[in-house]
Amino acid sequence: MEKSSRSAKTAKTAKAAKAPLRGDVATLESKLDELVAALGPKVVEKIPSNAKARAEHLLTFADAIEADAAMLLKVPLRDGGPLQPWELAVFPVAVKTVKKLGDAVRTDKSVSAAGLAKPDAALLATVRADQALLLSAYRRLLFKGVSARLDEMRAIEAGDPADVVDASNDTTALLAIAEHEENRAWFASLPLGEPEAAERLKQAQPRLEALAVIARGDKAAAARRDRLRRVWTVIGQIERRVREAADYLFHGKPRREKYVAYAPPVTRKAKGTAKRTPKTP
Repeated sequence: MEKSSRSAKTAKTAKAAKAPLRGDVATLESKLDELVAALGPKVVEKIPSNAKARAEHLLTFADAIEADAAMLLKVPLRDGGPLQPWELAVFPVAVKTVKKLGDAVRTDKSVSAAGLAKPDAALLATVRADQALLLSAYRRLLFKGVSARLDEMRAIEAGDPADVVDASNDTTALLAIAEHEENRAWFASLPLGEPEAAERLKQAQPRLEALAVIARGDKAAAARRDRLRRVWTVIGQIERRVREAADYLFHGKPRREKYVAYAPPVTRKAKGTAKRTPKTP
């Protein structure tokens, strides 16, 4: 009798482990909508680079979450408390959403890029090069050791190079740093051409803003892009919490490999130096 009771308890525990990831799809999608709508504008993240491959990676991540749900839910995380069953349940739904939305947004971008004149394409390439120069100075000198500001710089750097809206926003942010009263003299003394790059960015900004207005003109495309950014933000929030719990549970164990962050593939140049593959939305 005792053995039978123990077996029933084991079966009940195993069933409970699976329960957090079960639920009506419509209910989970509704929960995702709530999370997306609740995000403030300042916390919404950019669409990550290599987003399509990253989403595929996260589907495998979701499989690991399902298998380890019972253990993950027990970890008392300092930030936000233990993981909640709804977080684990919503995660795979959110990943499938970004896969579908990502395809639509890539189509929108292809249509937009096809209409970008050669002079504007060249301007965008120059703008991105000048932005990279300023970013390098900010990361290596001005904000070295300042985690919050370095995160801001990484967020700027992570944007899609071909996105004119993103380029316009980044130009505004980078110039604001250069023109801040406390930074002005320091910035003017930089020796690698940063002041000249900033001047080119100022001259390019009116055209960038005009191109951004055109790109935002399609309200449906803009809505898709905004939702995609928001769902990626929800994914990032849950992913970070899950990874923290997994790092505690599986530190030093092979199982930890199931929770590694996505890393883009590395290709090799002719001389053997490594480089990351180009960003894809």
